[in-house]
Amino acid sequence: MKVGYEISFTRYFYQPQPMRSLEEIRADILDLERETEGLLGEIVGAGGMNS
Repeated sequence: MKVGYEISFTRYFYQPQPMRSLEEIRADILDLERETEGLLGEIVGAGGMNS
């Protein structure tokens, strides 16, 4: 016969991070758009040149 206990470490030790503000998320999205600007054009343009 086994006797034991299960301890939920998540229940006792997990501390959720505060949610980011909409302004922070929007700024991150705009930064990503600037970083990737033109990549799709390069991909589509490069594919067209090889044909």
